[in-house]
Amino acid sequence: MPAKILIADDEQNIIKLLRLYLRDEGYDVVAAADGRQALELFSAESPDLVLLDLMMPEPGGFEICTEIRKRSDVPVIMLTARSDDVDKIVGLEMGADDYITKPFTPREVIARVKAALRRRGWDRARPEERSAVTVGDVTLDPSSREVSAAGERVRLRQREFDLLEAFLRHPNVVLNRERLLSMVWGQDYYGDSRTIDVHVAWLRDKLSEGSTRIETVWGVGYKLVPPEADACAGPAWPAYPRPAHRGPADAAAANAGRLRTGDRHQPAARRLRFRLVAPRSAGELGGATHRAAGAQVLRVRDANGVVRLAA
Repeated sequence: MPAKILIADDEQNIIKLLRLYLRDEGYDVVAAADGRQALELFSAESPDLVLLDLMMPEPGGFEICTEIRKRSDVPVIMLTARSDDVDKIVGLEMGADDYITKPFTPREVIARVKAALRRRGWDRARPEERSAVTVGDVTLDPSSREVSAAGERVRLRQREFDLLEAFLRHPNVVLNRERLLSMVWGQDYYGDSRTIDVHVAWLRDKLSEGSTRIETVWGVGYKLVPPEADACAGPAWPAYPRPAHRGPADAAAANAGRLRTGDRHQPAARRLRFRLVAPRSAGELGGATHRAAGAQVLRVRDANGVVRLAA
């Protein structure tokens, strides 16, 4: 089962922020807004680690830390806006394991929580304590580090295995690169986030025989889609046959059935029908627009009585 973290802070914004990040890492979280409630929750919940604000009211952070040390040796990480070395030394001497000065980043807190639990011998992700998970035709067993897809065993490297487990435990949930890096590589990873793309490509190749797939959500991240999700998506659009490839000969044959007049090319069947009148000379026809005297022209009258000339 996951580690349980007690947050004791009188600032609700800090509680909400830390709860969000800790739960995203898979930890159970309980929170207290004052010293008395913090001690009550410590006795009732038996947390594995305490994030304790030094300036807690009724009683204060130093008194709470002293009382916790009388009952347990769980890691205690102090949170405080005080940056004086004296406060840090007093807190550490009273039993605190670490000290974080406000303002802080959530990633720093997560990294220090992991380090404190590691030193105590606690691993929130002990494989023997995590149950096997099955989504669609993919089954993953953390205790044996084995994966099967469509009934066939699939061999994965360490990061591929951990990345697939993250997807399987969050089916149909879009996970961005930053969250995947935090879940698989850890908060202290500062490499290129594009390593996720490479590992996803490897997973897709190794799971290609099954029906469970990893989809790209453009501009966001990735999500694991089980086969039953495809069935709920509704019927696919009907597949219409593509037109046959047309080569130069086909184009020439098509152009042969078109008339070239003042309008753009149109199929002959859709054009007005014309009848030809005997050729006359441009001089006989007259008009300023027919300057090439003596040139042979065709006088063409269409069905509406409009006369057109063509040399």
